[in-house]
Formats: sequence, C-alpha cells, structure tokens
Amino acid sequence: MTERPTEVDAEWLTKGEAAAVLRVSLRTLDRYSTNGSLRPSRTPGGHPRYRRRDIEALLEPRPDRVDVKQ
Repeated sequence: MTERPTEVDAEWLTKGEAAAVLRVSLRTLDRYSTNGSLRPSRTPGGHPRYRRRDIEALLEPRPDRVDVKQ
C-alpha cells in the first residue's frame, strides 16, 4: 500500500520537479541556486528540495524584468 504525500510534503519539490514546473534544465536550476535566485533546503542525505512557493514566485511577472523578445 502506498502512502499519499502529506500536505507538508507537497510544499517541497525535488530538483526534477522544480525544473519541470519552471520548464528549465537541471543545469539552469543549478544556476538559479548558484546566483541566489533560489535557495534549496537539503534533505539529511544532501538532496536539494525547493519550496513550491519559491518556484511559483519565479513564474510571476516582475516589473523589473525586461522582455527581450524582438
């Protein structure tokens, strides 16, 4: 029998899940962590976990971002 994730578990995303939500590569997600755009927490085993709300915040439009599409 499999257990359903708790509400607390649902607030955290794995690296792959976070990259999928953002539609970026794992490498790009690493860059976001390196440049401070994201700050993952770590599991006891050292695996990064990202808060869902932090990931969703990156998807929100920001007035200081400029659209460079031409």
